[in-house]
Amino acid sequence: NNFEEVELFNGKLNMTEYMVDTHRGRLEVSLPAENESLETRFLMLRKKDVDISSNKDYQGNALPTISKSNIRLHSQDLSQDLYGEVVADKSGIGFNNIRIGASFFGDHHRDVEHTYYIPVSMDDWQKDTLTKHFTLGFGVTNNLDAIGEWINFDFDTIADVDLFTSMQVDFLVTATNNNGRVLCGVDGQLIQEFKLEYYYEHRNKENTILEQVLIGQNLNQGLCGQGVYGSHTDYIGGSAALLSLQDRSFKQGDKILTYLKVTTFAAYKRLLIPYDLTFQITATLFKQGAFQQVVGITTAVETEDEGVMIYECLERLAQHYIGKNTAFKSDYYGRTDLGYASDGDGAMRVIMKGINLRGIGIDQIFEQGDQQISGKIFLQWTSFFKSLMAMEGVSFGFETDAATGEKIVRVERLEYFYDTSQLIELTSVTGLIKKVHKDGYFSTIKAGYNKWFGQKEKGSLQEYNSERQYFSGITELDTEKDAMSDLIAGAYAIESTRRLQIGSFSQDSEYDENIFIIQVIRATEGDTVDWLSESNQDLTSITNVVDPIGVYNIKLTPARILRRLGKILASNFVNLSTLDISGFLRFSSAKGNHFVTSQLSTETQIVDEDADINMSQFTPIWINELYEFEYPLTLAELKTIKQSPLKIIKFTDNNGNVFYGFILEIAMDMRSPGKSKSEFKLLRAYE
Repeated sequence: NNFEEVELFNGKLNMTEYMVDTHRGRLEVSLPAENESLETRFLMLRKKDVDISSNKDYQGNALPTISKSNIRLHSQDLSQDLYGEVVADKSGIGFNNIRIGASFFGDHHRDVEHTYYIPVSMDDWQKDTLTKHFTLGFGVTNNLDAIGEWINFDFDTIADVDLFTSMQVDFLVTATNNNGRVLCGVDGQLIQEFKLEYYYEHRNKENTILEQVLIGQNLNQGLCGQGVYGSHTDYIGGSAALLSLQDRSFKQGDKILTYLKVTTFAAYKRLLIPYDLTFQITATLFKQGAFQQVVGITTAVETEDEGVMIYECLERLAQHYIGKNTAFKSDYYGRTDLGYASDGDGAMRVIMKGINLRGIGIDQIFEQGDQQISGKIFLQWTSFFKSLMAMEGVSFGFETDAATGEKIVRVERLEYFYDTSQLIELTSVTGLIKKVHKDGYFSTIKAGYNKWFGQKEKGSLQEYNSERQYFSGITELDTEKDAMSDLIAGAYAIESTRRLQIGSFSQDSEYDENIFIIQVIRATEGDTVDWLSESNQDLTSITNVVDPIGVYNIKLTPARILRRLGKILASNFVNLSTLDISGFLRFSSAKGNHFVTSQLSTETQIVDEDADINMSQFTPIWINELYEFEYPLTLAELKTIKQSPLKIIKFTDNNGNVFYGFILEIAMDMRSPGKSKSEFKLLRAYE
């Protein structure tokens, strides 16, 4: 609502220019005047960044200490997938010139057994990985404990493990100094048994074997001959080995390893001449079909972190810009503990930076090497409020507080600023023009969040607080309504960042300076924290999520954002001739998990994240039509309008037709009140 500034003064003036109108008996004066109002000061400063924990206003004057909140954040299960495959056929020498041992004169009989291990893994890994420590690199060890882990679990995990490995093992046996004297049969065998076994193992952090599974094996008997032995090809389990383990439980620090166990055994008899025996093994993994995969559901302990409720954030910004302690009011974000009669619909929301999610307090500085990381939160009204407008449908204005008589900043849902009660009636307006309010129409709408991936893009397929796009059905216009928020409400972003607690993890976070928003509930009396992150406490049903119990921010999903904006969007669907509201906001595309359905205890129907929205359920605030006319405003009418500019103006034209509208602009001409005509521009009210 924009007005040209009109002030009425009594007193003495230092006139710089004046004109006497003798016909009307008026004196018109121009003079320099300095009148920085609360509104002007606020609007001039609203792009200024503010440390919301600072106790000073824009002039350095003292402000009360802001109330910070301690929040206990629950654990939401995360789905994390590790998938590895062979990029190209991969060969490596596992054994090379391994000595079985040399005989000696008089050595009539001895049994010789050797065991070796070759670690097996893949050489290409896809996204959403659990921690990966080991890739393909053929080597050999006779110490099983020295085998490198394939996966080391960072968090408690319930996982399915699938291995499919197409593997060929070639070996070459060479006998030197044999002189053709060691033969099969009664003379013994160079290698009596050659056994290949492919194992999966699950170990705890103390390296104790918790589970060992033989995936595939091959046993060869009686390899004998004289001189140099040729190459022999062995397949593990025929042509491939397959393992599928379901619902395996892993604790933090547990690990998985996969390896080949190679065992050779020989019983040597009547060896009269010294000899030496070596052999070589080459293993090949084939590209076709070879993979190793873990699909895990991980969980982590709760954490306690520091944030600031949205009400306190907005109040501190208003206090800083205006320079007064009592400068703000909002029923929508207000709470009973602040003196409001009830908790507003948006009251239970807290914000914090990524670094706060990781355990750094708002006034704390974390030192890492020569780097200092601050937990302070800096906000500016313009960008912060733009995100709130997108996801909540709120707006702000200035009004006189009834209790104190002082001007304040007021934040409420947009319909608050379109008061449907009648303010005044203007009769016989002239020059009435009706126009279509084109800016009120849109062809597409994007709703949701600009940032929603988890750390390192974890959960990119499962995240529901992501992005949606809808089509209104209007093809004549190519306009887009943007209801995208820069705040992060994504459950995977919250949970994967929360797990990177400073002090226990060395990983960097990509969201340290970003602002998160989290729905909370009050902690129980006597608890050590102020708030608890809300999960499923208000849910009656939910489908197609990884963790239906530990969900975050289900009240902030994109489909619910559109329903909060319903009264605003409904004007797009009003038939101007019949005033009927009809039509659907058609779902057209989405990113992330748009298959979620859910219902809160306060909702009468299930909310489907990829369903069309029937707009007839919403009553619009206005109709996309503009009224422009002229009217000789009196001083009394001017005073009435200035006292309550948000209410509806009723007016009639010269033919007695009745209209209703909200004030958009008034160009006031008060040179001759009641005679000179002011110009009005109104937005048609929905009747």
